[in-house]
Amino acid sequence: MMTVLDIDLDFFTSPIVKDSMGEDATGRRGETVVATGDALEYLQANCRLPIPGKTPGGCFEHHDEVFDFALRHFTEPVHLIHVDAHSDIGGGIPMCWRYVFTEYGYLSQQAKRNPKRGQYGLGCGNFIVFLAACGLIERITFVTRSDWKQDYSCFYMKDFDESVDFLQLKRIPKEVMDAAGPTVVPWEVDYQVDPEIPFIRVPREKFEADGPPDMLLVTRSPQYTPACSDGLYDALVSLIDPLPTSHSALSTSP
Repeated sequence: MMTVLDIDLDFFTSPIVKDSMGEDATGRRGETVVATGDALEYLQANCRLPIPGKTPGGCFEHHDEVFDFALRHFTEPVHLIHVDAHSDIGGGIPMCWRYVFTEYGYLSQQAKRNPKRGQYGLGCGNFIVFLAACGLIERITFVTRSDWKQDYSCFYMKDFDESVDFLQLKRIPKEVMDAAGPTVVPWEVDYQVDPEIPFIRVPREKFEADGPPDMLLVTRSPQYTPACSDGLYDALVSLIDPLPTSHSALSTSP
């Protein structure tokens, strides 16, 4: 199983920004950033990232761009090590579950590669849900900060229980939810389940990777990070051996 180290820059910035200003925002948020040397030391010691050295991968401005990259480069379901200030499993955008459960989940695997996007579809805060629906994730390790607060939707967890260690998507016929009305939640109707995906939360201080990652992904997330973090972003990007992509983010930003 391929291991993918997925780093969001906001893991190293403070404070944690809970609500973004949108993917097209030009403003930056946050105030401080961990020293580049300290961040690299953590990634080398705890994530087993080879430093110096280069790991195949890609870099991105917004985290949902990882979805398109994964369609091209994940040749099998991966172990996703998600190093981020946010879980990116539907937190803050719960309105998307109706689309995922009643429409997207019924599409063919080929059709799932082109999901609806935006507020009611694929976005920065839920891209892991869509990767899972496409069968591209076998296991998730979510490395959390000490100040992380629970931020993902129980809708996507096994038995709708946010405390369990399994992500599990559901399928509900659209006509069933439409007939039930807009105030009914999915556990109040009959539903089918997809296979469970282990989802393990590990505090930053306790995480130790089993070995070096096969792929490195780095996202700037400018709506969640301050401009003073760009130097760290460039340092992380310098550790990537870029895989082919049509997205210009694979070159370091000016």
